[in-house]
Amino acid sequence: NQLINSQSNNNDIISNNINNDDELLNSVIRVYCTHSEPNFNMPWQRRKQESSTSTGFIININNNTDEKYYILTNAHSVEYGSIIQVKKRQSEKKYLAKVLAVGHECDLAMLDVEDQSFWDDIKPLMLGADLPDLLEDVSVIGYPVGGDSISISSGVVSRIEMQEYAQASAELLAIQIDAAINPGNSGGPVVNNNGQVIGVAFQSLSDEDIENIGYVVPVNIISHFIEDVRRHSTYSGVPGLGVRLQSMENDYLRRYYGINEDNETGILVTYVNPLAPSKSVLLKDDVILSIDDIRIANDGSIPFREGRFSERVQFSNYLSQLFPYDIVKLKILRNNERLVVDVPVWIHQPLVPSVQTQRLSRSLPPTSNHTILGTNPSYLVIGGLVFSVLTKEYIDSEFNLREMSNFERW
Repeated sequence: NQLINSQSNNNDIISNNINNDDELLNSVIRVYCTHSEPNFNMPWQRRKQESSTSTGFIININNNTDEKYYILTNAHSVEYGSIIQVKKRQSEKKYLAKVLAVGHECDLAMLDVEDQSFWDDIKPLMLGADLPDLLEDVSVIGYPVGGDSISISSGVVSRIEMQEYAQASAELLAIQIDAAINPGNSGGPVVNNNGQVIGVAFQSLSDEDIENIGYVVPVNIISHFIEDVRRHSTYSGVPGLGVRLQSMENDYLRRYYGINEDNETGILVTYVNPLAPSKSVLLKDDVILSIDDIRIANDGSIPFREGRFSERVQFSNYLSQLFPYDIVKLKILRNNERLVVDVPVWIHQPLVPSVQTQRLSRSLPPTSNHTILGTNPSYLVIGGLVFSVLTKEYIDSEFNLREMSNFERW
């Protein structure tokens, strides 16, 4: 990491609403969090407090139609946060912040600061309209370990594909870059040469044989998160069809289900969740040939975008950009008959929920405490017995099953 120099010709990153580099850097905020994780075995207690620093930046969720701004950062930066503070680059004062919305699957969180003096002399960063191209130059801005001043790491886009997000084990689109993403960079903006945000730094790949592999939440995931919060005042989750799927790369499997080898490809439905809206439409052993007239390959991929690299991505990326109960048109093959059906997407609600991925209730005012904001799990003592809500975190803690996934793809 090299310290930002506002005189550097290499960092002349200017956008429509940011007049110069100094204004851009003033929009990048340092986040201080005291994490107080509940003790799910003994819900009346908490575990040892831990402190962390990370990065955030100023956004406008209403497409610059008003002057109400918020701070965007990573969900893991404020996980179980009992005290969250933020500080501007040229300020000595820390301001108390509160969490308005959290998306653990996409590792994003939105913060607000009630003290209006915090918002003086800062402007929101502009989100890029499109994903960056491969080999495009990008810069990671934030407050990583190794110093207190704001810093920047430069690199290029190496890869864009589906990756597992460590925060909740969800598989979503991610941008891989070769710029260093170190502790403290989390939540910081990744910008292009026009000063537009193309993603949020959130994790890196660490191994003794691996160098400079960092991952970025792409701008389309950010925009979806913001739009979800704008519509529903909370984050809904990652939509799906409510089915289990199997690739059909085996020739004999395709022949068995009657796929035309000349011009047809698809993926096989192996199970339909009985609670999903698709239960009334799809059946086990249906073959999904296309979604909204986009052909699905035998490995489950669809064309991602045209260009010099002709990229492809898993079709679940298409679903992740929808909202609950949006309708998709599927062309399916059933008993050698080709049908076109409309299927609503849905958000899977597991029988044993995760505290992390439970949604903030709409009935709660924004200032109310909630488990993901740092309060203890609810419990009831009757005689010598303690009753608590069954959650994934309790099972993990009680039976040491930390490797269990928080996220289930449907």
